[in-house]
Amino acid sequence: MSEAIRFDGRVAIVTGAGNGLGRDYALNLAARGAKVVVNDLGTDTRGILLTSSASALFGMPWQSNYAAAKIGLVGLVNVLALEGAQHGITANGLLPAGSGRLGQDTDLDWPAGAFDKLPAGMDRIAPAMRNEYVTPMALWLVSEQCQATHSLYSATAGRFAKVFIGAAKGWLADAQQPPSAEDIGNHFAAIEDISQFDTPLSVVEEFGPIAAARLAEETERIQ
Repeated sequence: MSEAIRFDGRVAIVTGAGNGLGRDYALNLAARGAKVVVNDLGTDTRGILLTSSASALFGMPWQSNYAAAKIGLVGLVNVLALEGAQHGITANGLLPAGSGRLGQDTDLDWPAGAFDKLPAGMDRIAPAMRNEYVTPMALWLVSEQCQATHSLYSATAGRFAKVFIGAAKGWLADAQQPPSAEDIGNHFAAIEDISQFDTPLSVVEEFGPIAAARLAEETERIQ
C-alpha cells in the first residue's frame, strides 16, 4: 500500500478556489495538512483557474476564446517544466471534466445541436462527471510523491490518462531543393500518416528524428 499523501508544512496556492473544482482542490489540500492560500477574483466564468482543458487539446464548438486561453496554459506548463528542472520544480497540466462553473452557467449561449453528437453510453459515465473524480488526480500531481513533469493528464468521468502531443514521421523533402506547394500536396498522405510518431519534449528534441533521417538518407546514398 502506498504512503498516504500529506501536505503538512506545505503551502498551496489555489487560484479560482471560491467555487467549482478550485474550491474542491483547496478543501482537500487543507484536509491533508496544507496551509491554503485562496485567490479568487469572483464567480464569473471568465475567472483566473490554472488548469487546461480538453476543449483546447481536442476542440469544442463555441469555445474558441476559452480554448485559446487554455492551450496557452499548455505552453506555460511545457516551458516551466524545462526551466524548473534544474531547481527541482515540476510542472504538469490537468484536463478535468467536473462540475465547474463553465458547465453550470446557464447564461452561456450554446448553439442548437451543440451536444447532439454525444456518444452512446453517456448515461453510464454521467454519474462520474463530478469534482470527486477530478480532485484525487490534482492532489497526486501536486504531491511530493509524484515525480512526473512536463506532462498533461486527463481526469474525465473516472478515467485517468496521460495526454500527449506527437509529431508524425512525415515526409522528408530534398535537403538541397526546397519543395513546392505541389510537392506538399503530392506527399500529403505521408505527412498525415500517424502510424509512426515521436513525442518531443522540447523544440530541440523535435530536431532529433529529422537529423537521424537525414543521416540515414546520406548513409544509404553512399552505400
